[in-house]
Amino acid sequence: MSAALSEQQERIILKIGKMMLNLQNFERKLKAILTARELQGPVDELPAISQARHSSYAKTMLGLLAGELTKKAIRFSGDHEEECEVPADHFRMSLTFHLSPAELDEFTEQLRALVDDRNKLTHKFTEMFNLQAPEQWDTAEKFLDGLRAKFTPLNSKVDHWISMFPAIFKALDEAMEMT
Repeated sequence: MSAALSEQQERIILKIGKMMLNLQNFERKLKAILTARELQGPVDELPAISQARHSSYAKTMLGLLAGELTKKAIRFSGDHEEECEVPADHFRMSLTFHLSPAELDEFTEQLRALVDDRNKLTHKFTEMFNLQAPEQWDTAEKFLDGLRAKFTPLNSKVDHWISMFPAIFKALDEAMEMT
């Protein structure tokens, strides 16, 4: 029979679970942004193209998603994509978030740190912290609290970007109805 968990052990375990679920949800948000970021092709094939883009990100891990986001979906303010010719029966939409160079550097560094800590949580937490050893509980809890502190501003920024999607898609629908 195993001993009952202390209050702090229970709190740590709850924080681990909550953080894992938050990080999974964050991954889904990045996948949504990357999937919706660009749509191009013949108008009648757009649903299939969109589904294929969604499927291409289905098993992509957080680190790769973070790299894709910073390389493809975010640009410096004032930096523009080159125009390209689109055939008459085709549609092209590209969604880009613009940040200042300092904001982009900060965002990229925050994402990198989050991915590193997420990997520690997922793959090395039990090596780093023995929850059976009371002297490690405070350190484990500090790590989890620090991870949450890194996660919160990034999650808020991504939530803000996603909150713009309904208006973007509504405008897209209205534009498609005019054609």
